[in-house]
Amino acid sequence: MQFFLDTDGRLYLSFNIGSPIQGAELDPNNPRQLITNPVTLVEFDPLQEWQHVGDNKADYTHGWTEGSQIFKVGDTYYLSFASGGTEYTSYQTGIMSSDSPLSGYKFTQRNPIGHGADWGPGQGPNAGHGSFLVDDNGTLVFFYTYVIGYEEFFERRLGMDVCNVIPAGPQKGAIDCELSNTPQLAPGKEISGRHDVGLYNVANSQLYWASSYAPGRTPYYAGDRTLATWWEPADGDTNPRYIRGFGSVFDISAVQINWKELGTFTKDNAVQYTLEYKDIPSNTWQPLVDRSTNTTPYTAEYVTFDTVRTYAVRLTILGTTENVKVGIHEFNVYGENYNLAASKGMITQ
Repeated sequence: MQFFLDTDGRLYLSFNIGSPIQGAELDPNNPRQLITNPVTLVEFDPLQEWQHVGDNKADYTHGWTEGSQIFKVGDTYYLSFASGGTEYTSYQTGIMSSDSPLSGYKFTQRNPIGHGADWGPGQGPNAGHGSFLVDDNGTLVFFYTYVIGYEEFFERRLGMDVCNVIPAGPQKGAIDCELSNTPQLAPGKEISGRHDVGLYNVANSQLYWASSYAPGRTPYYAGDRTLATWWEPADGDTNPRYIRGFGSVFDISAVQINWKELGTFTKDNAVQYTLEYKDIPSNTWQPLVDRSTNTTPYTAEYVTFDTVRTYAVRLTILGTTENVKVGIHEFNVYGENYNLAASKGMITQ
């Protein structure tokens, strides 16, 4: 259920869990009061395979169409909704468009949006229900959920990406929204027309080492591109360390750590740690990031630093503020091959 305030001051509501998605106009001075009868905006369509329930879209009898939103870009109204079941990795969002807020919605673009974009292979599955907004700069932003589903059916994380409305051609008016898995600029910021900052995840999933690991929680899982697994140090490890190698030499400037709380879950569990990089000339570990006194809890931590040239990064977990043990879902390192960066004039060899 979401509200939509049109540019003419009229207020609308879209709602329902399951088919059909319905809409109605509300009294803007008393939003609890309907001033039109509810109308059907869209019903579950078994011919739209992305709406089927299940990880493999095998069930076509229903789709749990939900999470609807009416929004507007220019003079075009859009209706977004999710289908497929919140607990499944194939949970996805589609979009219809119309020239009226409560009628005439049609599928005029490829759905679901964001499916099979540049995650591949990515650490999160598809975009489930969320919200679209147009910011003060006119940028269309999509906030969405994606499922992990390990601890319980509806375990999810949040994502955010910038979308575009295709301005011309056969797909004119369609919304293009690629799910990102690399560092992005804030909405409204661009480099050469792109929101991507041009960094790659240089961490090699085959090059890793850890001081220890709990049974079945090997260090490979901290780089296997999925949030459903994790590396976990052994219970007796008093100085947990994790090393990620690159397979080549890169100029790195950012790290993303997706933490995994173990046992008791708390929203206030801040991880205290240090990061080091392997200095090539001296063949020694050198300080990179010091979060030994960190008191801010993050589920996913993104850290930037001055560019260094290296082929490996080492993480040392010092403890947590709530004394809750943590592991690592994913450890990503962002940079660029230094030869390529030099050829672009980004650095001086």
